[in-house]
Amino acid sequence: MPSLSGTQSVQRPDLGDTASQYFLNQDDLIWDKVMPPLPVATHIGEYPIIPIEALLTEQATKRAPRAQYNSGDYETETGEYKTSEDGWAEPLDDVERKMYEHDFDAEEIAAQRATDIVLRNLERYTRDFVFDSNNAIHTQSLTKPWSDAANATPKADIVAARKDMKIRGGIRPNTLVMSEDVLDVLMETKEIKDRTIPTKDYGASSVDDQLAYLANYFRIQNILIGGALTNKAAKGKKFEGEMIWTPDKMALLHVNFSMNIRAPQFGRTFIWKSDGNNSVVIDQYRKEDNRSDMFRARNYTGRNVIYKGGNYLLSNVY
Repeated sequence: MPSLSGTQSVQRPDLGDTASQYFLNQDDLIWDKVMPPLPVATHIGEYPIIPIEALLTEQATKRAPRAQYNSGDYETETGEYKTSEDGWAEPLDDVERKMYEHDFDAEEIAAQRATDIVLRNLERYTRDFVFDSNNAIHTQSLTKPWSDAANATPKADIVAARKDMKIRGGIRPNTLVMSEDVLDVLMETKEIKDRTIPTKDYGASSVDDQLAYLANYFRIQNILIGGALTNKAAKGKKFEGEMIWTPDKMALLHVNFSMNIRAPQFGRTFIWKSDGNNSVVIDQYRKEDNRSDMFRARNYTGRNVIYKGGNYLLSNVY
C-alpha cells in the first residue's frame, strides 16, 4: 500500500489491471461491444471519414492503350470528438481494512465497486446514444410486437429491416442489440418455440446456444443482449431493479472492432488515455477526517456516430 499524506493521490495501476479484468468478466455490460473503444491521445480531436458514396458509387474503370486511368476525386470528411470525465470514489475505513484483511482484499473490492458504478453509467450513455432516432438512418415500428407470442413474426421483421437498412444506407448489419427482456419474449413466441434448437432441447439449452441459433436463424453474425440492471429506487428504499437496456427498441448495427476509423461502421467510444492504458484509471488518496483511504475510478469518454447508415432501429418491440 502506498504511503499517502493529506489528499495527495497516487495511481494504482495494479488495481487498474484488476478492475479491467473484473469488467471483462461482466457479461451483462455490452457498451464496448456495441460501440468499440478507440483510444485517443488528446481530449478533443478530429478523425477522417470516407463517405459511403465514395465507396459504393459506380465508376468507369475501362482504359484504352496509352490512356490515363480514371481515379477517385472524393474528399475525405472530418468528424470531431470530445471526451468528458466520469469518476466515482469508494472509501475504505481503517477499521474496515482491519476487519476484512483475512477474508478478502478490501482494496480490490473498493476499486471494483467504483469501476462498476462508472461503467454502468457508460452503459446508460451508450443505450441512450444508440436508441436515439437522430443517430439512426431509420426507425421502423413493428406491426406485431414480439410480446404478442401467438402472432409475432420475428424472422420476417429482422429480414425486412436488414434489407431496408442495406438499401437506405448501403451497409449490411452484423449485430442485433436487444434487452434481456426482449430476448425472453422472443423465446416464447410461437415462431421460435415451434423450432427445435439444434443438438439440445429447448428448455435445457444455454443462452449461448440460443443466441447462436437465433443469429443463424436471422442470418446475422452476432446478437448482443443487454442484461445489466440498475436500481431505480431512491436511496434508502427497497431495491427496485430495472434493465438498463429498455425493451421498447432494438438496434441493427454494423460494428467494427478494427482500429481503422475509416472503415464502414456505426459509431465508436473515444477514450482519452490521459494517464493510463486501461479503460478505467484507479487512484488512491487519503481522507484523514474520516480515517479512510479513497479508491477512485475515472475515465474520459465520448461517443460519436461514424456513419448513421450503420444503425437501424426497431420500435414497438415489447
